[in-house]
Amino acid sequence: MGVALEALLRECIVRVDSTVSGTGFFVAPGWILTCAHVVDGIELGQPVQVTWQHQLYQTTLLARAGPTLREPQGPDLALLTVERLDHRCVLLAPDLKLGDTLYSYGYSYVPDWSAPAQGDPVLLHYVGGTDDGRLLKMGEEQVEHGMSGAPLLNLRNGVVCGVVKSTRDDRQALGGRAVPIQEVLEAFPGLMVAQREYHDQHEHWRAAQEGDSVINDRGSINTQPLFSMGNPSWINAGIQATASHLQEWKVVHTTVQDLYMTTRLVEKTVLVAEQDPSEVMIYNLEHIWFSTCEPKASKIAKEFQLLTRVRNRSMSELLFMLNGTDSVPARIRELRTGDRSRVARLRGTVYQLISMLEELLKVADLNIIEIATSIGT
Repeated sequence: MGVALEALLRECIVRVDSTVSGTGFFVAPGWILTCAHVVDGIELGQPVQVTWQHQLYQTTLLARAGPTLREPQGPDLALLTVERLDHRCVLLAPDLKLGDTLYSYGYSYVPDWSAPAQGDPVLLHYVGGTDDGRLLKMGEEQVEHGMSGAPLLNLRNGVVCGVVKSTRDDRQALGGRAVPIQEVLEAFPGLMVAQREYHDQHEHWRAAQEGDSVINDRGSINTQPLFSMGNPSWINAGIQATASHLQEWKVVHTTVQDLYMTTRLVEKTVLVAEQDPSEVMIYNLEHIWFSTCEPKASKIAKEFQLLTRVRNRSMSELLFMLNGTDSVPARIRELRTGDRSRVARLRGTVYQLISMLEELLKVADLNIIEIATSIGT
C-alpha cells in the first residue's frame, strides 16, 4: 500500500465517543459505519459524539443491524448520520481471498475522551471465515479495544472488505474478527446505492488505487472497477433532462404517495394506542402495518433498486427506515400490552418515517414539474 491510499483511508476514519470506545468511517456523504455494540444503549435518532480531524461533531444514530435479543448472532453494525461535513468516503467491495494482507487503523481505548484522538495502525492476514460465513478471522498482530468499527483495507486490491468487530485475545497478538462487507450491504440495502452515487461523482479513491499500483492475482495492475458504479444520478444543473428521468420520478412519487397515505393511518392509531396500549390496539397496529403498509414498503424497495437515473440520499435513508431493528415494523413487534413507553418509541419512529416520505414527495414533485417543463410535455 502506498502513502496516498493510506492517507485517504485515514481521512475517512472517526473516533466514536460513545458509551463504549470505538471507531467508525465514512461510507457515503454524511454516513458513518461502525459496530452496533459501540453505540449500545442509544436509541434511533439520539445523538452520538464523534471526533474527526481533531474536531468534535454530533452525529445521529440512523440505523442499527443486530445483535439483538431475537438474533444474538446479528451482524453488529450501525450507521450514524452527520450534516455539513466535507469529507471523502471509502470504497466497499466483498473481495477477499485466503492469505490477503489487511490493513486497519482505529482508536484504541483511552480512559479520558477529552484527550486528543490518537489512532493506531494494525497489519493483519485473512485466515478464514466462521462456519456460518458471518465473521472474518484475522491473524498475527493484536486488535485492541477501541478498534471496533474500524475499516479493514485489503492491500491486494485497495478496497475496504470488512469492519473490525473484536479482538481474539486481550493479552496476546492473535489478531481479531471482522464483519464482511457482504453482511454490511445485506444489512443496509440502501448503502450500495449511496456508494455508487458517491464514487460515480468522485475519483479520489480510484485515483489512489491506481497511484498505488494495486496488484491483482494475475500480477498486473488493477485499473478496472471491482463492481460497476452504474450511471451517475441526474443532477438538475448542467445535465439535460430526459423522458426517462421523468418516468423514474413519477414511479418514485406514486410508490411513496401510496405508503405515505397508509402511514398516516398508522400515526392516528399510534396516538390512540399511546393512551390505551391494550391488546386490541396493538393488534390493530400490527394489522394496519403488516397487511396494508408492508406490501407498499416492499414495492418501494423493489422499484428503488431498478432506478438508474434519479437515485439520491433520501431514497437510501428511506430504505433504512423500512428495514432493520429500528424500523417501524421492528418497533411494532416490540409492543407489549400496557407498555406506553414502547408505543411512544414507535410514535417517534413513525413521525420520522412520515417526515422522510413528505420530503421525498416534495423532491419528486419539484423534479417532475421541472423536467416536464424542460422537455415540453
